[in-house]
Amino acid sequence: MTDADLDAYMDEHDDFYWSGAFDCDDCGIHTAEYGEYYMVHDELWDKHGAGEGMLCLSCLADRLNRELTAHDFTHAPINDMCEFVERLRAV
Repeated sequence: MTDADLDAYMDEHDDFYWSGAFDCDDCGIHTAEYGEYYMVHDELWDKHGAGEGMLCLSCLADRLNRELTAHDFTHAPINDMCEFVERLRAV
């Protein structure tokens, strides 16, 4: 997500953006602000995720007890904006 995209989103959805909906359920960081808005496969999220909540990449990896891999992420367009997923796919 570019800074311009984030600014536009914040202008349009400011109240929701800062409501806590994007906060990591484990550590509390604002996942969207850190560019950690992503989608993993349903089976992985159902077993290790936060249900309807959010997890930063580090906390998801902690719950998995391993590093994340490119295979953990779906081909959803949202992952194209997550720099971490782009780096994994480039390996």
